[in-house]
Amino acid sequence: MGERELSEVEGMREEAICLTEKMLDEAIVPDTVAFNCLLEDLCEVEKTVQADKMRLLAQSILESYAV
Repeated sequence: MGERELSEVEGMREEAICLTEKMLDEAIVPDTVAFNCLLEDLCEVEKTVQADKMRLLAQSILESYAV
């Protein structure tokens, strides 16, 4: 992959992170497939702390909706 393609991938990753964080801030949890893809991608680029924080926040939101 060339430098330009890597830059585009990084840009898309950052856009996905920002959108997901915005959703979580508003207590909206993304669908399971999209969320898992993002978390997997973050782990692949060694952003495991960020992935874990997002996972824990989503889990907290889902638990608050539990009856």
